[in-house]
Amino acid sequence: MPEPFIKHFDDRYTQSREYQFLDLLNQLHIAVPAVISNESLQGFIKMEHVGVNLNEWLLTVAQDAAGQATAFHALHQAVDISCAVAKKDVWHFDLAARNFMVELAPALAMPKIRLIDFSLAVSKRFPLEKPLWMRPDKTQQHPALIAALQIDWENFFDRHNLPKPHFLASDFEIPMSVYQADWHSGLAADHITLPWCVLGHSIGNMLAQAAQCVCFNEGAKQQLEMHAKQLMNLTSEDVALGALGKVLLWMQSQMISLTPRPRRKSEQEESVQKSETQSEPSLALTKAEPVPDPEVPSIHKKSENQAANIPWARTVAAALLVGASYVLIDSIYVAYLVSVSTYTLVVALAIGTISVLLVFGLLISHRRRSIIRWLGKAHGLTLLAFALDMWVQRVSDVWVFVVACIGFTILLIN
Repeated sequence: MPEPFIKHFDDRYTQSREYQFLDLLNQLHIAVPAVISNESLQGFIKMEHVGVNLNEWLLTVAQDAAGQATAFHALHQAVDISCAVAKKDVWHFDLAARNFMVELAPALAMPKIRLIDFSLAVSKRFPLEKPLWMRPDKTQQHPALIAALQIDWENFFDRHNLPKPHFLASDFEIPMSVYQADWHSGLAADHITLPWCVLGHSIGNMLAQAAQCVCFNEGAKQQLEMHAKQLMNLTSEDVALGALGKVLLWMQSQMISLTPRPRRKSEQEESVQKSETQSEPSLALTKAEPVPDPEVPSIHKKSENQAANIPWARTVAAALLVGASYVLIDSIYVAYLVSVSTYTLVVALAIGTISVLLVFGLLISHRRRSIIRWLGKAHGLTLLAFALDMWVQRVSDVWVFVVACIGFTILLIN
């Protein structure tokens, strides 16, 4: 069993935050190192040793299909852990490959990844009281993070009447005694409005760096670089979440090794060969078939079972509602002595034609659910058209409102 890893800290504030994050994430069963002890007086945290960092490990991976699949397995874990941590409202702003550890235990069939170094993390659970010990860097960071860091450091220099650096992006020095004595709330890094975009940008940088490793073939490198670019400089949280989901699915598809493996012939094959050639049984090399992931739904199964999953109760209810609505409209036209206008006649003929075509489609198409929905939407729009016609012909507003509500209801349930 490897010796525990000891991480030393220069100040208690940084050590306290690191311990808080590790303790919380361990309780939430997130893949981070387990804390053995927190020695605040001695200035270090003792935690389990979890291998070498991802950056170093990737440089040792074999340059073949199996090695590439293993590397994708590790990268997939790293991205998945980053997203899992973020979903617990812990935002790690330094998701470089050096901050992911790879466990190399002999008993493990695949590498096990853990996330480390939470000195540059934020969370509503543990509000910042000092600026993040991080300088703005346009080459590595998302613009939202750069802006927050610039605001916090400029305010820090203003609070203590210190001369501001000409460029915060370049190296600058601050008195540690002043930093340690500074306690402030409401820091901008705690209130970044695009945290998923910042997270995606950081992951994109990590994937772009990983793409340079020799364990990936040219096609995989190009795909990694493409997904990395798609994660950078985003300005929509929904787009960032979608891009992260796509890269996880793509890496999952790359985790299957297509390396040819030997297959032992069956007893029947051996007996046939013996009778024909009187030779010893041999090994036949075959290409390993990809194993489908059980968590990824099959598109073909979905289309084949689509017709069988039609919600017939809701469909029948909608059909009865439509039929009753037309009876009601007919009664209203008779009661108010409303003549059938050209507009009404055109609408009635149009919906009749569309209904016939869609019903015919039900008999020959496998996309029955979609056809029933379109049929419902067409009748819902027709009822709204009749409501407009009745309003123009000065039918009581009550009936106009009732017919319009029925039309909207049919549209909503379809």
